[in-house]
Amino acid sequence: MQRMKWMLTISLVFSLTFGGTGAANATQEGAAESAAGVAALPFSDIAGHWAKDAILQAYQAGFVEGFEDGTFRPNDIVKADQFIVMILRAHSVTKNGKTEFDPSWLASLEKEHPGFYHKIKNASTTSMFNFKNASSGYWATPYVNFMFDINALLETDLVFPKNYNLFQKQMKREASSYLIGAWFVKAEEKYDSLYENYVLSQSGLKDIENFSPYTGWYRATVLISGLMNGYPNRHFYPQRYVTRAEALTMVLRLRDKTLRKPFQPNLIGLHYSTNKGKIYLYDSKYALDMYTKMVELAKKNVSKGYVNLLEGNVIEVFSTKDAFDKYVYFTETGQFHFRPEDELVAFVYRDGSRKLGFSYPVTSTFKTSNDYLNALYELLAGNEKGTDLRKKIEEYIIETAQKDFSFNGKNISYREIAKRIEITIKY
Repeated sequence: MQRMKWMLTISLVFSLTFGGTGAANATQEGAAESAAGVAALPFSDIAGHWAKDAILQAYQAGFVEGFEDGTFRPNDIVKADQFIVMILRAHSVTKNGKTEFDPSWLASLEKEHPGFYHKIKNASTTSMFNFKNASSGYWATPYVNFMFDINALLETDLVFPKNYNLFQKQMKREASSYLIGAWFVKAEEKYDSLYENYVLSQSGLKDIENFSPYTGWYRATVLISGLMNGYPNRHFYPQRYVTRAEALTMVLRLRDKTLRKPFQPNLIGLHYSTNKGKIYLYDSKYALDMYTKMVELAKKNVSKGYVNLLEGNVIEVFSTKDAFDKYVYFTETGQFHFRPEDELVAFVYRDGSRKLGFSYPVTSTFKTSNDYLNALYELLAGNEKGTDLRKKIEEYIIETAQKDFSFNGKNISYREIAKRIEITIKY
């Protein structure tokens, strides 16, 4: 029902941006492959088209129609502004003639990405954004401006700065990957940069490096997420123009995860971990082993506090789950002065820096994490010398703001930075 709900609202996108007749004014994208019963198809030009199923799905849901001559024109080229309208409309619903962002999607966004949620809510109010074309001048001004208002795009953007002329050009695949990727990392998730680089190197796409300057920023994002794919002949064709059929496929995948086709590289022989469905790579087995050990120690020694695993290399300890939730909320909404402090944070560098350690606020009392702190000291010191190392560090804290020293054959650094104590070792 939810899926049908948002699908129905997208119909207006196409009627507003592409012209035609009916609720959706057919300039959508479309699809089709040859099939029996061509006469029963709603459009005369989709039989045999690769995106036929997507078009039929959209048509049956009621959000696309065709042109007056009974065609769908799936191979017509779309422009960047039309694609932006599709993305925004895909997250809307229309009720009693009024179109607004889908409340159920907003509720989910507020929970997962409160910062982006508030940007959308605030921008909707201040700009009075209502999914309508401009009453005069450039028709797509409200949609394009909104993307800047919510920081999905920046005015200093190197690919799509705030220059309306750029958005009125026919869109290439490199541009579509940039626009949909920019939205995706704000509204859904961002992937590990080491994993992204590996995916690009293993994609098998011969022209994956043939993007214009800066347009390839989200190449890996769209491949990993499955929003876009390469062609069977192992090309991505970044310079190829995007058709209605292709744009429709991207929009459908954006709103329906089951339609995505994620690229999954071979990970045999790599050092990696997974967290919340995402893959994180490590430059060495030692880095992975130490992170794994830190996680195990946290689970063993923190019984009352809340442990959060962040991005495959950070373990955060908060006094309660509520404190953690507030920390995330106030961080994403920019209300830093309201954030509760963590008790303790352990970390491992995965990028070849060959460094690991932990940090904590100078005011931390380790209410729920003292046992974990002791375990981390032991992990760093080794040979049951953790207590001695902690004592030495606490002496240095009284005497100075930084100290590099050798302990039990290991190079250890202590720093007091921005009201936090940080202890690290190089390996």
